[in-house]
Amino acid sequence: MASRYLIAVGGTGQHIALAVSRLVRANALVGDIQLIALDPDNETPLPQLLKAPTPSLSGMNHPLKNGTVRAPFDIERLGKKTFEELFVDPDHPEEQELFQALFDADEGNIPVHKGMYGTPCVGATVFGEGANSDALQNLLKPLATASQVFVCGSMVGGTGAGLMHKLVREIQRYYAGELFGIFMLPWFDIEGGGGASAINMAVINRNASHGTKYFYEHTLPILTASLLVGSSGLRATPVLQRIRVGEGDMKEKPSYLHLVAARALLDLPKAHTANREVKAYGMVHSLTREGWLLDEIWETGLSLRQLVRGLRVQENLLRFITEKKNREKILSYYEGGFWKSPESWKPLDASIVANAGDKKQRRALAERTLDRFEEIGQEVRFCVDWAQQLFPRGLLDVENDLLMRDLSDSAKKGAESELHWRLLRELWTGSELPANPTRPNGGTEIANHHADAILKRARQVS
Repeated sequence: MASRYLIAVGGTGQHIALAVSRLVRANALVGDIQLIALDPDNETPLPQLLKAPTPSLSGMNHPLKNGTVRAPFDIERLGKKTFEELFVDPDHPEEQELFQALFDADEGNIPVHKGMYGTPCVGATVFGEGANSDALQNLLKPLATASQVFVCGSMVGGTGAGLMHKLVREIQRYYAGELFGIFMLPWFDIEGGGGASAINMAVINRNASHGTKYFYEHTLPILTASLLVGSSGLRATPVLQRIRVGEGDMKEKPSYLHLVAARALLDLPKAHTANREVKAYGMVHSLTREGWLLDEIWETGLSLRQLVRGLRVQENLLRFITEKKNREKILSYYEGGFWKSPESWKPLDASIVANAGDKKQRRALAERTLDRFEEIGQEVRFCVDWAQQLFPRGLLDVENDLLMRDLSDSAKKGAESELHWRLLRELWTGSELPANPTRPNGGTEIANHHADAILKRARQVS
């Protein structure tokens, strides 16, 4: 089956890619979605988070198959030179004169291996010179078999705004199908940035103005359809909160607008099918339906509200069974310890017994299963914590979730919570995993199977 590809450019592209990663892990978006992430610097916190959202979500286990951020040109050849050093030979004064006629001193001093510092002309020049590198072309060649391609980034910085048009042209070397754009206008406020050479709101707004004009005149005509998303942040609402970014702050800044942008993977193709004459789409925020994305149906046939609620139940129960006291009780049982009865987790015990021959093997298998439960809990928190940041408790309807309220109250009792043990057995009954001698990693498979059983039943209850 052909893949959908998401090509994320610059820091904003990485924010959208993180939103898509969470939606894939939460089962809101399904199918094969693969990521190509482009940015000169992949050592800062944002690309490191995208590379491995949790220790278990990395490499081919990443929701988008690979989260590694790569430079959009030959970064090894360029080294750590400044923009001016890349293009000016000190032995040729005429080159210096030409460069100074086109760029100022601040632009010349930009260390392009760390980014374009909100300067699209620098990004466009560097990428224009280095776009033919084998490193970039090898990343783009797999697009030849893609079913759809989405390019996302911003019009306000230097990397996305500078690279986007040329990148779209490079993509068309290998891919002739539906090519959609997802572009962010200003979505954050810069704190500080008072110096003439600093990235500040005046620079961001100028980039957005010029970038939008260029986009409409040159880039939009060669795309199938595009979505423009942004908010000045001047009027905060329950979900449209002002996002403030300090100078040098390279961490993720979760925004509701990243979720809106990620939804374009569903809505842009539908909009294009319905009306092929329209090339550019925007979105008007409704103060009366701020939770609409929670109630829209996603690719699994469920709403995001249902998906998040099921994940919250799953995470709560997995966290309970892997608490230190409960973990010790379960492992002690397989060592002939004091806790003799597996009645509370009998279906899980049946899976372990069926797939391990003796007491020692069962203890090791139980330990691997519990380790994987902890990993799944981390993966779920990567999704749920983000959703709870984007939506106030009232919109998520947390207060009216009676099951989660009962689980939270019972959790205060720690390992003795009868509700948790009873609910675990009820959700797992009938889900025992039969023996399979070809099962390569029994602990992982047993944990995945039983965690999925919790999630499936929790969704039905919701």
